[in-house]
Amino acid sequence: MQSTIVGTSAGETLTGTAGNDIIYASGGNDIVNAGAGDDTVCGNDGDDTLNGSNGRDRLAGAAGNDTLFGDLGFDHLLGGNDDDSGSGGDGNDVYKGGPGNDDFNGGTGSDTLYGLSGDDTIGSTSGSSDGSPDRIFGGIGNDTIKALDGSQDLLSGQDGTDTCTGDADIDEYSGCEVSNQA
Repeated sequence: MQSTIVGTSAGETLTGTAGNDIIYASGGNDIVNAGAGDDTVCGNDGDDTLNGSNGRDRLAGAAGNDTLFGDLGFDHLLGGNDDDSGSGGDGNDVYKGGPGNDDFNGGTGSDTLYGLSGDDTIGSTSGSSDGSPDRIFGGIGNDTIKALDGSQDLLSGQDGTDTCTGDADIDEYSGCEVSNQA
């Protein structure tokens, strides 16, 4: 069963159900806890914290400095217009930043991370050594890209002056200055 939950213009905590939910945070600085199921969570105005859970969650920030946590499952996370942060958690996640200066860690699993515009800090530094390769792409801006998870990763700087840091002798680099290999 699918539920739709809509917040108000005030800052509040919204909690999903065990099913597949669609949650709209609306205005204010909101905290959203998606709950189990394959959920879609949309932030709005304000500095929102969007928490996924088990399942294939889709979390999208909007205006404000949002924090997105994917948790378990194969999640798709989309940064908003400002400086966003967060983590994919366990599972094979996809993260796409927005125009702000984002700070995002893929977590465990084979993640694909896109910095897009802004001066972003993105990577996979979970320290899990789970062996799952990540693909990490900077964007427009001067990005810091890190892959220190013990797996063979692709780090691509794209446009701007980008700095890449990865695991010794196993990561592949393009379009960035390799500052050091741990």
